Amino acid sequence: MLVALAILSIKPEHRDAYEKAAEFMAQRQMDHGALEVMELCESNEPDGTTEFDPEKIARRDLEANDAWQAVKAKLKGLLEELADAQAMAEG
Repeated sequence: MLVALAILSIKPEHRDAYEKAAEFMAQRQMDHGALEVMELCESNEPDGTTEFDPEKIARRDLEANDAWQAVKAKLKGLLEELADAQAMAEG
């Protein structure tokens, strides 16, 4: 099983173009055998300025951690399904 993970930083003015490209790539990956395509977008990233506000940083880190926990749970489920399928195939 191949698991691909990309973390991209997109400027707000390029978001529409990115979303169009992401939709195309998601469909292309599904057309070529991907089991699932999952995308998480964090829209609360700083605007390029240095941010030293501990509350904002902690909140953003918590949101990112929640998103990462969702990804890890999804991957764990997929790996368990793969192991079950392999065990059944081996008989």
